[in-house]
Amino acid sequence: MRGLNQYEIGKPVKAGKFSRQSIASSRSWKVKDDKSCAQTTNTGESLPRKEGRTHFTYDRVFDEHASTREVFDVSARDIVNSFVHGISGSLIAYGQTGSGKTFTMQGKGSLKDGAEQTEGVIHMTVRTLFEELAKQQSSTFLIRVSAIEVYNEDIRDLLVTSDEHRKVSTRYDSKLGCSVDSTEKFVLNYEEMIGIFSIADKNRIMKKTGMNDRSSRSHTMYKIILEKKDDGDSGNAYEIDSNEDESIQVSTLNLVDLAGSDTVIRNTRIQDEAQKKEGSNINKR
Repeated sequence: MRGLNQYEIGKPVKAGKFSRQSIASSRSWKVKDDKSCAQTTNTGESLPRKEGRTHFTYDRVFDEHASTREVFDVSARDIVNSFVHGISGSLIAYGQTGSGKTFTMQGKGSLKDGAEQTEGVIHMTVRTLFEELAKQQSSTFLIRVSAIEVYNEDIRDLLVTSDEHRKVSTRYDSKLGCSVDSTEKFVLNYEEMIGIFSIADKNRIMKKTGMNDRSSRSHTMYKIILEKKDDGDSGNAYEIDSNEDESIQVSTLNLVDLAGSDTVIRNTRIQDEAQKKEGSNINKR
């Protein structure tokens, strides 16, 4: 899932926001009426496909008029609903710095600001999750959350208070696969989960670049683990009695905001050696 672009498609762009080549060509992006593809144009009208003309086809393309709610309803809601019923999934925002990944995932400003003003996909996901759990009257649940970032090839725990102890290691289990030894918190409702994710958002690496005043310099992942047990008398309590020997269904949902992919010097105008290293690691394939 790509981030919503904060700049209107088909309108002039300011220098520094896009490459000189795209500005010189006076081309813009146009989304087809059936929302199936996007292509560059010279006049705003659709052009026939031919060699040398950029043309991409997707399952769905959102134009400049699409809201974050529309992006969530089309791209994410089914994944959240499946997660409630035991199917793990991931929502990933990928794209160039300044394209609107973080805005789409957490709204304007910090994740806490988004909860109060402009909700992003993360807020909508968490709200939908608890709405769906409330409908499961014959089951009980236990929910754990964690948050990590990958910065300069290191994995950092965003729920640890001390910066010097944030670096964590990974381990491999033949049955469970690869896992990260990060802090996990139990939550009972929307407010608690957004509150914990807001703490993680505050601890992530964000810096100003030539293309973005608040650029993500790390890949950030918010993880939700849901344990579900069928029980005829659960009420609205999201808690599992671990002493009972019954089958428990476990699913995982990852909410990922990748760092902005960019050309380190030409587009972002980064001069600091530390930031050049960040950009190099961000763009590793």
